[in-house]
Amino acid sequence: MDLLSRAAGFPAWVGPARASWLAVLAILMALAAVHPLAAQLISPGKLSRVHSDLEGLRNCTLCHELRHSGISPALCLGCHKPLARRVDAGEGFHASLAEKDCAACHREHFGVDFALVRLDTATFDHSRTGWPLHGKHATSSCRDCHKAELVTAADVRSMGTEHGTLNRTFLGLPTQCRTCHESDSPHEGQFQGRSCGECHSASGWKDTSVFDHATTGFRLTGAHGTATCTRCHAATPRSGRPPLVRYDEASKECASCHRGRSPHGSQFAGRSCSECHDAAAWKDTGRFDHDRTHFPLTGMHRTVRCA
Repeated sequence: MDLLSRAAGFPAWVGPARASWLAVLAILMALAAVHPLAAQLISPGKLSRVHSDLEGLRNCTLCHELRHSGISPALCLGCHKPLARRVDAGEGFHASLAEKDCAACHREHFGVDFALVRLDTATFDHSRTGWPLHGKHATSSCRDCHKAELVTAADVRSMGTEHGTLNRTFLGLPTQCRTCHESDSPHEGQFQGRSCGECHSASGWKDTSVFDHATTGFRLTGAHGTATCTRCHAATPRSGRPPLVRYDEASKECASCHRGRSPHGSQFAGRSCSECHDAAAWKDTGRFDHDRTHFPLTGMHRTVRCA
């Protein structure tokens, strides 16, 4: 019997080769009994690709605390600082979680191709991020918004660029419409400093129902209330982009918009259209009093059309 067999206390009938294997197994079992983590350190499995630079036994304590099983959330957040800042501030999805153990959702040592982030986009409640999705936002895919070029948070851009994860992160997007929709805007900076939400809603750019035209000093009544903006505020075509629309102050005089539709030519030059017409429609001439002419209407004449 060799020295290892005798040191381990095996009987003489156990052969040297078998005794060596049994001795090694006994040592490993003893380590596992004394320290649960020791058994994991034998062969925990390959790290995922994003953590592959942490491979090796010397790096274990970068993620694990001695004498504690599992992963250390504090050590995770020590590296993932942009996420830590948001959790500390009570912002974003992770701050809403009652479960604080990172490993409950993000499992490691399952191989280089294992996905650490397994997000069920079909059931994910986006309101838990602090940004509920309404209108067309609710039907957009995640990567319509969460893409590298739209990330504006400096800390997320810095970490994502360093580790090559900027196109996979879900952090760092702004909440201002303009950041994502600048290319959609037909106003070219006319309303800098104003919120898009003052006129538009998330149901679509053409829905401007939230805008109150009375705030301009010209309340829209009658047929004006159903007219499109560009009927009064002209749009200029632009190749490959939405037509340019500027909302400079338009004239309040009827003739400035309706001169070409007047059936009177220059007959009433200098007179206001509103003496006979109102905003309900041109055919509504209820304001006109024929008695002001040299031929007051009486009897059946009062029901006859002007023409």
